[in-house]
Amino acid sequence: MGASDCPCPFRHHMSSSSSTSSSASCSLQPFPPPLPPLKNSCEDRWCWSRREKSHEVRLYGPKFRTAHFHLNWSNGTAGVRGTRLLNQGRYNWEIRVSQRVFGTSMMFGIGTLKARLHVDAFVNLLGEDEHSWGLSHKGLLWHDGKWTQYTKMFRKNEATSFGLLFDGVRGTLSCW
Repeated sequence: MGASDCPCPFRHHMSSSSSTSSSASCSLQPFPPPLPPLKNSCEDRWCWSRREKSHEVRLYGPKFRTAHFHLNWSNGTAGVRGTRLLNQGRYNWEIRVSQRVFGTSMMFGIGTLKARLHVDAFVNLLGEDEHSWGLSHKGLLWHDGKWTQYTKMFRKNEATSFGLLFDGVRGTLSCW
């Protein structure tokens, strides 16, 4: 199934004048082991930025691709920006969340350079304004301070995996 065929409602036109979503739903299911790159594609050389992140984020692993938030205790909302600008291309991520699924809002998505990375309060940081789009662990899709029920809540204290596809040519963000 290509990005244009995806029934997932986590698809947004990425212009400042409009954002739409469909009413279809999907469930977050564990992924099989990662597949090799598609024909005519390659692994991107990105990592989480060691400079553009909340002080509550610690980066680990090969190429700093693992982010841990609030190592001891949370008293706010933290984010981290990737080192790769997402422009006129197509980008796919497989996101694996540990079993520690709980809290006010664990969010996954994308944002512009104007998106905030830290707030000393518990907020839905991705999607709080026109600069980002995010899916919370409570199954809510956020953009421009508005939310819509997207899917079931992630199961509390249970690991999960899902994928995001950003199509910079079409200006859409899809998930499965």
